[in-house]
Amino acid sequence: MLRTEGATDAEATRIVHALEGARLDPPAMRAWLDHPRKAYSVSIGLVSPLAGVEWKQVPTHAVESGRADAVVAAAEEFAAATADERYLSQTLLCDLEEVRRLTHGDADRTAMVVDIARRLKNALRKEVHVNEVVQQMLSGSFDGDQTRLIDWMLDERLPDALEAISTGRIDPVALNQQDALGFWGW
Repeated sequence: MLRTEGATDAEATRIVHALEGARLDPPAMRAWLDHPRKAYSVSIGLVSPLAGVEWKQVPTHAVESGRADAVVAAAEEFAAATADERYLSQTLLCDLEEVRRLTHGDADRTAMVVDIARRLKNALRKEVHVNEVVQQMLSGSFDGDQTRLIDWMLDERLPDALEAISTGRIDPVALNQQDALGFWGW
């Protein structure tokens, strides 16, 4: 698949070996590389250097556009990440930078985020649904309070998010059925 998109044999081998090192089996590798909603987001440079906005692509699209080097770097960084970071990336469908914004590099925060992600995954079964639930507005509406679960998870409200999910005050299944997705950043 990588060679078809334009990667050299050496680049494809490095990417596959890195993903094997990250303990991804072939179906998980394929999802990481090319799934329309579950693929890893690879930074391929700045769209706007003044605003610092990065251009990110699905790995196979990055290879196709001549940026196999960015995919190699992302795959190697993913393999070097901790098991918890990789789990969070794959469960929340975000890149390692976004995972690290959630965990702040702190072991206690990481444990809480992993606990939330596991509870959400157990309740919802699919990573796509987990990703959508963390971005649903808790109020259920675009009118008024637009706070999302991910907003709680990013700051000092992380323990509140864990408590709300643990006690059932926030029902992931009910939250998933809302139509108030706020897909603006992490």
